[in-house]
Amino acid sequence: MVNLEYRGTKTEICLTCNQPKFSVSKKYREFLLKYLGNSKNNKRKFNDYYSLRSKIVHTGQLLKTENLYSNLTKEEKHQEFITIIEILQISKLSIIQWLLKHLN
Repeated sequence: MVNLEYRGTKTEICLTCNQPKFSVSKKYREFLLKYLGNSKNNKRKFNDYYSLRSKIVHTGQLLKTENLYSNLTKEEKHQEFITIIEILQISKLSIIQWLLKHLN
């Protein structure tokens, strides 16, 4: 959905290294802010979620609860579960909002 939202947008070129600047995290955050609400709290949450995503994708970091024999407290496990549910919900809601806007 994010790619569809920004199709036709010219990619900037870095003046230092001449490589394309895709601005993936910026586009992700702006997409969510547009379709789910632009507030300071949302900006912070979306940045945190994208940061977690980047650590998983680029460094291979696991979620804390993915370790079979983790020594996490019940509260730590619960907090990570809530984060996962929040990410799933914002993903679904943003897709629904995008579809509603573009299918009408």
